Amino acid sequence: MNIATPALLIILGILPGIIFFNTFFSGKFSRQYRRTSLINEFSGYIIFSIPFTLFSIWLFPESVKTIEDEIILYLFNGNLTGLTHTEVLSDIKIWSKSFAIIYIMLIIISFALGTISRKILWSLRLDIYIPLLRMKSNWYYELHGRKRELERWFTLTTTDILTYLPTGEQILYSGVVDSFEVENSGENLKTIALVNAKRGKGRGDQFKWIDIPGDRIILYGNCIHSINISYLPIVDDNTTIREKAIFFLRSFFLISRINKK
Repeated sequence: MNIATPALLIILGILPGIIFFNTFFSGKFSRQYRRTSLINEFSGYIIFSIPFTLFSIWLFPESVKTIEDEIILYLFNGNLTGLTHTEVLSDIKIWSKSFAIIYIMLIIISFALGTISRKILWSLRLDIYIPLLRMKSNWYYELHGRKRELERWFTLTTTDILTYLPTGEQILYSGVVDSFEVENSGENLKTIALVNAKRGKGRGDQFKWIDIPGDRIILYGNCIHSINISYLPIVDDNTTIREKAIFFLRSFFLISRINKK
């Protein structure tokens, strides 16, 4: 029995599901915040691959009908019952052309659907309302400002972060949250990146904020003592419908709304 060929066919069968799954859980909707186990992830590959397979069968029924049972049996176990090797190889050559076209289209569709689904979920904040889509890490919702009580699409998350250096020095940073990473447990921050960042200097009446040069500053979680989070709306009653539409489109395409200059 040929083991390599059936294994290859199985991999090709679930590959559209793999592409959809990894495209969906990427970018700001990264699976690092979801903490999915390997078993659940592999199950997701299989589950997501089924609709794509059924869709291809429905879209190209004539091409599927041309695949004889003898060819399928030959590919999986290498045995022939009614056809010669020459006949099977001839049929495979004909069938492979149709299969290649269908499969390439399937890969493109799975990638496109994964991308579009992620953008729709992010823009409409469906993970807030559907528990199955919710990320496991609470930091994801705290630092992205994805809360039911907050204005949809139109909130910036600002933070004041008190850090302790190994030397014992305390430094206060302030800025707009740009990105962050969490540890494997999802409970603790690994890093957090701020833009438009400032550093506090002095105490009491002598305290002042000093601009930090550069596009962003990255703080490591093991140096962070406390975080004060504020959510700032970037629209108000005077914001026009056109401006709101622009904000929504930026959210849909995951374009940063922060002026980093």
